[in-house]
Amino acid sequence: MFSDSKVYRDALTAAVPENIDGAIRGKTILVTGSTGLIGTVMIDALMQYGGCEKVIAGTRSRETAVKRFGEHMSNPGFSIAQYDLFKPFDLLEKCHYIIHLAANANPALYHTRPVDTLTGLIYGVDRLLMYCARRKGTRFVYLSSNEVYGQTDACPVCEDDMGRVDILSGRSCYPMGKRAAETLCACYHQQYGVNCVVARACHVYGPTMTASDNRAASQFLKDAVDGRDIVLQSDGSAVRSYMFVSDCVNGVLTAMAKGEVAGAYNVSSDAHSILEIATAIAEIAGVNVTIPEKASGEDRGYSPIARNIVSNDKLKALGWEPQYTLQKGIAASLDVMRGK
Repeated sequence: MFSDSKVYRDALTAAVPENIDGAIRGKTILVTGSTGLIGTVMIDALMQYGGCEKVIAGTRSRETAVKRFGEHMSNPGFSIAQYDLFKPFDLLEKCHYIIHLAANANPALYHTRPVDTLTGLIYGVDRLLMYCARRKGTRFVYLSSNEVYGQTDACPVCEDDMGRVDILSGRSCYPMGKRAAETLCACYHQQYGVNCVVARACHVYGPTMTASDNRAASQFLKDAVDGRDIVLQSDGSAVRSYMFVSDCVNGVLTAMAKGEVAGAYNVSSDAHSILEIATAIAEIAGVNVTIPEKASGEDRGYSPIARNIVSNDKLKALGWEPQYTLQKGIAASLDVMRGK
């Protein structure tokens, strides 16, 4: 269990903003994508906080959720809701908040299964928004992505900046799916009065990634923990905004509790090149970084955008601040993965 680690428990404490107690105490919160990188920390952080009436882990696989959250199964304040995103969604419990984290975040599948990626993003949001339209009083929090901005000259990118996305590229299944999902949120708010807010996450890393997670930072951490050298699939020059997972959860909860209705907030921290991320992990873990002579990640579904730095000023205006530097976040990730 991750919670056996004091480093992990400290990260959970940092994940729940102190100034939102009044918004979540005594409330029931459903978290979809609960067994993923962000969802695992969201569930564990809310359970450690202990002030919610109930925390519900939404998942496609009950078996996976039981393995992830076995320590919570005997707690009456926790339950698992198994659902199919292509079918109508309903719950017996009254949810005060739905935090929708579920998404296909595997870049390799953007290349091999773009149809499933696009339709899954749209149908998943639609079914949950239908539920919110029927059950008045539920606030819907959608975790989007900074990939919605596409190719833009703005730097850093603010919430109102929208760039170009090649709609005839299969790789666009992910950013266009996220854009469509955000528009659905706006439409359900306009037509049915659904209370919603969008959190656009940057690239997130941490120790709770799934076994199939092949995103760059996740793969680097896995290699480092196993004592393998980190092998880049590109020249490492692409620059992204990165953040540690507990800072992301803190940002999403801040937007949920304090963000304006139908508004959008970037959830991001400092910008680094992929090579800088790999080098920082390698130095802390004591391994090397290598770049193949003809490295290219394009056929694996990685974003073709060379520079994607987003502003977090709007979220900071709500009182949010990141707690983890890159080095602190990497060290925490490696410690937890090593059982410390």
